[in-house]
Amino acid sequence: MFGISMSDFFRNIKHRYQRQQRGFSNEDTWSFDSYLASVIIGGVKHLKENLNGHPSDITNLQIWKDILTEIIWTFETIEKMINMELLYFVPKNKQKSWTSFNKKHNTNVRYMTYEEHIRYINGWSYFQKYFMSLWD
Repeated sequence: MFGISMSDFFRNIKHRYQRQQRGFSNEDTWSFDSYLASVIIGGVKHLKENLNGHPSDITNLQIWKDILTEIIWTFETIEKMINMELLYFVPKNKQKSWTSFNKKHNTNVRYMTYEEHIRYINGWSYFQKYFMSLWD
């Protein structure tokens, strides 16, 4: 009738209740890194789209938007790593080839480039530095 079993229906209600009561459900902790990355991406995107100000050490709103963009990019990159679409940076001489794996599994797994690695590190630095400023 609904396309969902009764046990799934009640399990979904239980997990929604847990999220309402404590901010996360037992199911969320099965892949807590993925859950948190998703929440951070959504929250920071919302902040960026609905800005009313910026931290006092930043001189204008555009700089703050650029920083939020880097934080969003970093957590989207984390999602790619969790989903095995991207592997963390490894110097080229230490990388193993993913060509045969990609062909066998019809994927396009690749290592992060050095430029992506620098951007990723910068995004984490911004997240740490401005964590207490992620409010509006």
